[in-house]
Amino acid sequence: MVITEENVATIRGRSGIYQWTNPSGFIYRGQAKDLAKRKGSHETKSSNAHLRSSMKKYGPCSHKLEILEFVDRIEGESALEFAKRLTKREQFYLDEGRAQFGDKWMNLSPTASSQLGWKMNEAQLTRHAEIKRELGQDPTWKARHASVRARPEFREKMSEASKRRSESPEWIAHQAEAMKKRSESTEWRVNQAEAKKRLAQDPEWREKIADANRRKAQDPEWRAKLTSAMNDPEITARRMTRHAVMVDFKGETTKHKSTSAAFEALGLYSQGVGIKTCVRFRAKLKAEGQRTFKAPDGQEYHFQIIV
Repeated sequence: MVITEENVATIRGRSGIYQWTNPSGFIYRGQAKDLAKRKGSHETKSSNAHLRSSMKKYGPCSHKLEILEFVDRIEGESALEFAKRLTKREQFYLDEGRAQFGDKWMNLSPTASSQLGWKMNEAQLTRHAEIKRELGQDPTWKARHASVRARPEFREKMSEASKRRSESPEWIAHQAEAMKKRSESTEWRVNQAEAKKRLAQDPEWREKIADANRRKAQDPEWRAKLTSAMNDPEITARRMTRHAVMVDFKGETTKHKSTSAAFEALGLYSQGVGIKTCVRFRAKLKAEGQRTFKAPDGQEYHFQIIV
């Protein structure tokens, strides 16, 4: 269905998948819960850089808008379920269009309702960072941004978007791969350790953490959970049991009375490794019997429980 000034009223309030075609034959596809509103937003200032440039160059009247499919909300369907169904239909048309139009394709991201899969070039990254710095120093923009984020409808919209993203297999795989690469980076680990050291020496940050701990200690629900855990015989036995450990580092084996004592003797605390990291590692070590700890400087220490 081609949209003209004569029939634009028929799409007001309707949801579906649309397609823009510019005078050079380039294609852009997307979804909208109100197709008429989305038409207006694209004509004035599209969120897609290519379509925005095309509108500015040729003018909105030179572009053709088509409705590929109307997707109406089913009675009893929740907003989240409807959003998922709409996004699924958009993904179908994105996959089809990318294969059909090739170089004439204007969509930046291959994923519906997401930037997943789109990468900025160096010039775009630099300009993006500059804009963020400039906006971050503008008090008017900061106040306006804070007021928008405080709106209930905005928070609900962001929550729904976050849920959709977290359920995407592609996004989950992308995040897992990114986390794996980052954790294996010696530079990243060193930077993290240095950042923790700087925070630990910051009086304002220390006071903030102390205040948060004080509030938590006064929380009846948290105190009840802590009391329950403290009175659990099994948890108490695990907590009170201290295991000696052997640590192999560069072919040399040393023995220590506890995991924490090993961290201290090996200089891991001085590298910025925190107590919480040690506690989490100790819990996994107790469960597995032996485990490798990778220090911020990239060195590996092989721990083994001595029974």
